[in-house]
Amino acid sequence: MPASPSAQGSSGIRAALVDEVIAIRDKMVGPDGSDPALSRPISLDDDAIEMCAAVYALPGQFRERGRSGTPLMWPWPWDLFQGGLSRREELLLGAAMLLAAAERMDHQARGREQRHLQSVSTVGSHCCPTPVTTV
Repeated sequence: MPASPSAQGSSGIRAALVDEVIAIRDKMVGPDGSDPALSRPISLDDDAIEMCAAVYALPGQFRERGRSGTPLMWPWPWDLFQGGLSRREELLLGAAMLLAAAERMDHQARGREQRHLQSVSTVGSHCCPTPVTTV
């Protein structure tokens, strides 16, 4: 049986927190119900998930709230805001959202690396074009 995080010292506490952030991240969905790291951004400047993380990272007294009780900075539909969380839960959720944002950037960068120029040659073909891939 592994030792408790407090028995392992600060590195054990840190490892337990990282595991907790990853567990929260694994349950996370975006406003459309999909994985926020895999969802396509509206534009290249779409930073909604980062804004959500910032809202959770801000202490409550610095969040100006609208009539629904949702912070005005909240970029997603108001009913996706999770109010009533403990401060610790807010920080962990914000960290999980930042992790998803970094993952999304990695997915986008990987997608750009895999793009290749493709031309189609129809010479000598009567039925279907033959794709010719060039780099």
